[in-house]
Amino acid sequence: MAVRKAGIVGLRYQNGRVEVCVISSRKHPGRLVLPKGTIEADEKPRQAAAREAFEEAGLKGEVSKTGRLRVSRDGRKAKKSRAHAAYYPMPVSKVADKWPERKIRARRWVSLSSLAQKKKYFYIWRIVRQMEN
Repeated sequence: MAVRKAGIVGLRYQNGRVEVCVISSRKHPGRLVLPKGTIEADEKPRQAAAREAFEEAGLKGEVSKTGRLRVSRDGRKAKKSRAHAAYYPMPVSKVADKWPERKIRARRWVSLSSLAQKKKYFYIWRIVRQMEN
């Protein structure tokens, strides 16, 4: 079973620290998530991840060819047969003022230390931490 969803971990270096872009969830008000969506029939996962990054968060950048992480629904590393989504690191080169879902999603930059300290970011922190390993 191939993954059906692809997402990005949008990264930037700001004020001497690494930050990750998170967005508000449409399905769960108040929850913050990473940009992710369904892989279209004519797309490769990296292409879908880049498209979703722009549509949901207004982010542009080079989606990494290495560092892909397949995860299960709970954010744990998964084998190909059990993976729900594939996430790719993406150093952000441009942050758009206008993007397709700007009226329904809030965009926020969070430091890596904040991800580790706050329970509401645990899913995101788990994905970022596993990418480092």
